[in-house]
Amino acid sequence: MDVKTGSSGLAVYWGQNSLSLQTGTNEMDLDKYCTQNSPPDIILLSFHHVYTSNPTINLAYHCEEPFSGSSMLNCTFMASQIKTCQDAGVKILISMGGAAGSYSLSSNSVGEDYAQTVYNTFLGGTTKFRPFGEAVLDGVDLDIEGGGPSGYAAFTNKIHELAPSTLITGAPQCPYPDAHLADALESGWFDIVFVQFYNNYCMAGSSNFNFDTWADWATSKSKNSAVKVYIGSPACEKCASTGYIGVDKLGQVYQDTLSKYSNVLGGIMLWDAGAAY
Repeated sequence: MDVKTGSSGLAVYWGQNSLSLQTGTNEMDLDKYCTQNSPPDIILLSFHHVYTSNPTINLAYHCEEPFSGSSMLNCTFMASQIKTCQDAGVKILISMGGAAGSYSLSSNSVGEDYAQTVYNTFLGGTTKFRPFGEAVLDGVDLDIEGGGPSGYAAFTNKIHELAPSTLITGAPQCPYPDAHLADALESGWFDIVFVQFYNNYCMAGSSNFNFDTWADWATSKSKNSAVKVYIGSPACEKCASTGYIGVDKLGQVYQDTLSKYSNVLGGIMLWDAGAAY
């Protein structure tokens, strides 16, 4: 499927091992999810969580050793895993932010400059310490849960300018406007938003489920008129504080939403890969 236009996409976050909270076992290597009978359409590597002059990533136990002379983790062994996924048609994105880390973009100019850094580090550019080596990821996701809202609109617009075919996604909380991505959602470029319909009053399956609000944003406020909205849901009871509804109820929420908003609905996002599969 074309994840920019379809309504049946599946996106999963990978790297933080929520499966261990539920079962005590670890999630599999990245490529194992891409060789399933029903692989996801998008996998979001989580997270790029430090934006300082010495940026780095955190992938829990999957990759732990930095490059010599740098704080950036050396995960170049994952290049072959990423290629396996991409060859299977799975889009691999780097997710920025998360619930813990040291990150912020203090101004529009800082946002533009950091877009170049991200392009060089994860996308089609070049720099000394590329954590995934020669692998070129398919996009960038903003899961911003701290550090302030400034700079992200400029960041997304610059990424879109540098690489127009790159997927730019966001993972706002369901209350609208999102506390950290409000400005970016109004004036920045997004191809997809994975709205977290959990950990809030507006969670999926409740009477306050507010997909209609996000559909209105997509059709009347988004800079990209073709933007898609995914229903974000936890894949296990311990994957979120509140909002786990199980696969049957989530399926019904999806079908009900599809009947009303087929032009906007892009699919389902699950936190995270291990728990989902």
